[in-house]
Amino acid sequence: MMVQHKNMTVLLKTPANQPGEKPQSTKEVELPRPRFAARLVNAAPIINLRELTSIKALTAFVSHNQNIREETVRALVSAQFNVPAIEQLNRKDYDDVVRFLVDLRVEMEMG
Repeated sequence: MMVQHKNMTVLLKTPANQPGEKPQSTKEVELPRPRFAARLVNAAPIINLRELTSIKALTAFVSHNQNIREETVRALVSAQFNVPAIEQLNRKDYDDVVRFLVDLRVEMEMG
């Protein structure tokens, strides 16, 4: 078996029946690009879609439990992490954002 990394070609040979005999057939198979290479190359500094969905769900949960608008919670997160919108949060801040939202207590004074 022979593997080439650039074009992902694999050369398959059937085994010989007798020692010293040539293989009966040779087939060349093209493999699709590996999915993991794209993930390693794509190291974007902003959060991905799954992380964003989790943060949006958590902001909705916090706003419902504390009886405040979801936009207010998102504005608090944006201000705390110095970004214009939660869609632009840094990937490295994801854990801190979740901790911030879990610990967030908003007290509104009317008067």
